Amino acid sequence: KLVFSYVQGHEMKGGDEGLLDPHPRPFNGELLVDRWVFDIFRGKREGFYIDLAANDAVRASNTLSIERLGWEGLCIEAQERHLPGLMHRRCKVVHAVVSGRTGDEVEFAPEGNCGQSCAHVLSEDERNNPERGPAKRYVTVSFGRIVRDFDVPSVIDFLSLDVEFMELEVMRSFPFETHTIMALAVEEPTLELVRLLQSNGLHVVRRTAHDMLFVNVAHPDFEDVMERHHDEGSLDASTFYDPEG
Repeated sequence: KLVFSYVQGHEMKGGDEGLLDPHPRPFNGELLVDRWVFDIFRGKREGFYIDLAANDAVRASNTLSIERLGWEGLCIEAQERHLPGLMHRRCKVVHAVVSGRTGDEVEFAPEGNCGQSCAHVLSEDERNNPERGPAKRYVTVSFGRIVRDFDVPSVIDFLSLDVEFMELEVMRSFPFETHTIMALAVEEPTLELVRLLQSNGLHVVRRTAHDMLFVNVAHPDFEDVMERHHDEGSLDASTFYDPEG
C-alpha cells in the first residue's frame, strides 16, 4: 500500500504501531464519538469519512470502527511515525500538513508538551521561543486541494477534525459550495468556526469533554438525532440506537 505524500523528500520509516490489534474492540473512539457516528447513521455499512488528523491507527481513533463496517475514507496525518500503522487501515493515507492555503512554509512540532496528540504548527511566539522543542519545516496544503485531488464524494458522511488550533483556518478552505458534511466532530472549536459551520447547515448536537458534535440539517434523520442527542455533556449509552431493538 502506498502513502500519498505532499511532503517533498519524504521517506517511509518504521513506526511503533505495528499490525492492527488482532482482538479489536467494537469502538475505539475517544469518549464514544465513533459509537455516536454508528448511532446517527443506524449502523449503515457504506459511507465515506475523512479523519484529519488521523494520528494513531487504532488508539482513540474516531474512524476505525466505521471503517470496519465497510466505510471508505481518507486518513490525513502529518506525523511520519503514524504512517506505518495507518498503512494497515483500508483508508487512503495522505501525508500532509493541512492549512487554509497551499504553499505556506511552516514549522511543525511533531510532539508537543502534552504528548503525541499535540503535534501542531508552531505559532510565531513559539518559533521565537529559544526553549522550544525540535520542529521540522513543511509546506502546507489546503483542505480544499486535498478534497479536489482525491475526488472526494460530494457527500462526506463524517469528518473527524482535530488539528490543534488550526481548525478554523482549515475549514475556511473547505469547498462547502460543492460538498456536504453530514456529521462532524471537532475539538474545541472557536465561536467563529461554529458560525461558519452553522452557516453551512451544520447544527450543534452536543459537547463531550473535548469535542463539539454537529449534524447537518440535510441528514435524513436530523430531527430524530437532535431529539435523542441534543444535550450538553458526555455521551451516554441510553441515547444510542439499538440495532437489536
